[in-house]
Amino acid sequence: MENNNETKEYGKPWYVMCHLNPNLIDALLSKEQRGEFLTDGETPRPPFRFFIPYLYAPNADLRGDFRRFVFIQASAERVETLLNAGWNKRTRLRMYHYRNHEGLKIVVSDKEVQQLKDLFQDRNLDFYIDRPIEEFKAEDKVIINTGPWTGYEGHVLSAKIREGRATMKVGLNLFGLVESIVFTNLKTGDVIFKDGDRANMMSENPVARLESEVLRLLSHKFGRSHNPDQQEADARKLRQLAAFDHVFVDEDDADFIRFLSLRLICAALRGSVKKDKLMKDLRRLLPDDKHPATDQQAYMMAALFVATKDADYRTALKNYRASHPDSPDVLRIYLSILKKMRAKVHHP
Repeated sequence: MENNNETKEYGKPWYVMCHLNPNLIDALLSKEQRGEFLTDGETPRPPFRFFIPYLYAPNADLRGDFRRFVFIQASAERVETLLNAGWNKRTRLRMYHYRNHEGLKIVVSDKEVQQLKDLFQDRNLDFYIDRPIEEFKAEDKVIINTGPWTGYEGHVLSAKIREGRATMKVGLNLFGLVESIVFTNLKTGDVIFKDGDRANMMSENPVARLESEVLRLLSHKFGRSHNPDQQEADARKLRQLAAFDHVFVDEDDADFIRFLSLRLICAALRGSVKKDKLMKDLRRLLPDDKHPATDQQAYMMAALFVATKDADYRTALKNYRASHPDSPDVLRIYLSILKKMRAKVHHP
């Protein structure tokens, strides 16, 4: 609820308050604004503005997220008169200050409240309110590039790849760092990565870019030019690629097997404990452990060989290539690298 005659309040901060019945507090604050609680001859009190997000939230989920919040734009003294008013102190459900973990009152800017109002009107963004975002790695930091929060720093909480395109769940802290707003469906153009390498990896066709990096790392590790400086650079790259452990690809997506295979190769090269689970996930999808029948299963052979050094997997990939000359050329590239790797010896 706003009073257009109270323009002098614009620009002042807003106190974040709580009340468990948004319709009731709306009615009470409206009466307070109109002076209906004043006794005869009592001096009018300073004006204030208030905003109750629940009343404007576009769907039931957001109404639930914002149900308790009340924003009041007024001086600290005026807010205290509201809290100490008879209509608040005598009721069972009282309005009270929203506080952080240190017990301090939360105050937010006029700009932040206006952004929240604008966000409710933007039907292109899906979001919800959650716990505050803890500190993330530098490469997870992004600048929001769409909607009312354009220019604000957020953090990538997770990402999903579908049909070669990435969408991300991005959170940013608000309300004095005691809550976060989480955007659930941002595309790569909706954010600007602060880390250049991450920006390149998550832009056009992330799975193809991941595969390009994996092939380069394999070529270095099992080629002739693997010097200490290259080893250190490749170790850094592998640590960066570990971020793909938090990227999801649905099982019905065309890139699912390829992506899972690439993650297994990365885990094997890093010596990660995740290797065993990824191997189990891949083998679950194989109808025949050593006789691939599709290009996707041939990808699995390459990944399983890197993870196990079992020569049978490499042989299976070689045989598939020989019997399927029209298979993707990348399988030939894998084979040319893997033949340089030392396999485990099978004893009779």
